[in-house]
Parts: sequence; C-alpha cells; structure tokens
Amino acid sequence: MSDPIRDHVEAFLAKLRADPVFAGKVIDTNDPKDAAPRVPPYIVVYSNIPTAESDRSTGMLPNKLDFQFTVQCAGQNANQSRAWAGKALMLLTGWRPVVAGWKPQGVTKRKISIPLQFDKTFTPELVYSVDIYDLTSRKA
Repeated sequence: MSDPIRDHVEAFLAKLRADPVFAGKVIDTNDPKDAAPRVPPYIVVYSNIPTAESDRSTGMLPNKLDFQFTVQCAGQNANQSRAWAGKALMLLTGWRPVVAGWKPQGVTKRKISIPLQFDKTFTPELVYSVDIYDLTSRKA
C-alpha cells in the first residue's frame, strides 16, 4: 500500500524536476540523501506533514489532506531568484497532481509578501525568494 502523503509530495517535486531548467536543481528537505547543489540557482522545497480529516466510519484512513509547500528559490542575485520563483509560479499555480485514489484540487499560491532574503555567509552572497503553495486533496 502506498503512502498518500509521500505520493502527493513526490508529485509536487516531480512537477518541478520535470522542467528542463530545474532538472537536477530541486532539493527535497524531507530526503536526507538530497543535498543542496553548491552553485545557485536551485530550489529548496519544504513540505509539511499535512493536516488530515479522517472518515469517522473507519476512524483511521484520511479522506482529506491539506498540504503546505514552501518553495525557496536561491539565486546569485535578486533577478535570478525572482526569475526562478516566477517560473515555479507558472508551473505550479492551478496544476492538479495525479495521485492514485485521490482527487487533488489545483495548487494555489498564498497571497503573502515575503521580502527577498540575503545570505552573506556565502561568497558571493545568495539571494532567496520564498513562496508558499497550498494543496488540498480528497480521497476519490
């Protein structure tokens, strides 16, 4: 039996990784084998453990999952970071992943403003753009 939570996360990551620009540059923070590339640009994806509504008749299996994905685009400068964030936005907004036994809604981006983050611990410094995406999925 597959893990519906991990299946949704893998679908989200696969969508980004399938784009030729992002190939080899998408990091899953839940996978200890997935290390950040040393040279930007790259994308780091943080996924939460989703909130789940259980079917009260079974009491165990979730029938609805609510995910939050934080997508951090690292660039060598603000323009590169913003460009990658814009490309991720175009790929993800409204996209419905295919997950066996589930009916996901379209991915949405939260309407929040997170300023660019500058990391001076690297030479040259890195610039991060951060966006948060939501995904709700119901058991088919």
